[in-house]
Amino acid sequence: MLSVAIVAIGMLTAMRALGFGASLQSRLEKRAVVRRLAEQQVAALAAKGSDALQGESTGQFEPPFTDYRWTALALPPTEQAPFTLLQLNITQGQREQQKHLYALQTLVR
Repeated sequence: MLSVAIVAIGMLTAMRALGFGASLQSRLEKRAVVRRLAEQQVAALAAKGSDALQGESTGQFEPPFTDYRWTALALPPTEQAPFTLLQLNITQGQREQQKHLYALQTLVR
């Protein structure tokens, strides 16, 4: 009887570990997708050049990533910092219940 209880506890622990591992893998994959989307959007915005980047802009990604949205804020160059500072935020969900997922900042010439 004791050996059955020990085996059951061991199996329960193993199942929990497998569940945690699968959950962690899923989160890491989602983070990699979001990071890739952010990098692609920054590259697209930076390709316009600092003269075209002004103020705030927003958008939604193409399918199959239509649940993700981006907001970019371009801060103009100054005498001390001759580059445009581009800040990009990625969110997921509808506007009422958006979840912030990723932020990225870079300098654009």
